[in-house]
Amino acid sequence: MIRKLKVGVLGIVENYTGEIFGEGAGADLATEMDLPFLGSLSLRSDYRDTSQPTVLSSPEVMDEYREVAERVKAGLAALAADKA
Repeated sequence: MIRKLKVGVLGIVENYTGEIFGEGAGADLATEMDLPFLGSLSLRSDYRDTSQPTVLSSPEVMDEYREVAERVKAGLAALAADKA
């Protein structure tokens, strides 16, 4: 559907990986669609009501988001370089 709509896609991020939903489907989809796999974000017990965002209170969550953000940043830089 995305290809039919001609929507640009930077890559695939797999959300809520882990015991409940499994993992690996994002990487499989990225391979199937010939797109970069940007990373995965786990469904963790750290996500609960606290006084601050989990990304600030959990080093593991921070690392997951940072890895995805770095890949997105690199993808955007490559896209900008291609258009320059």
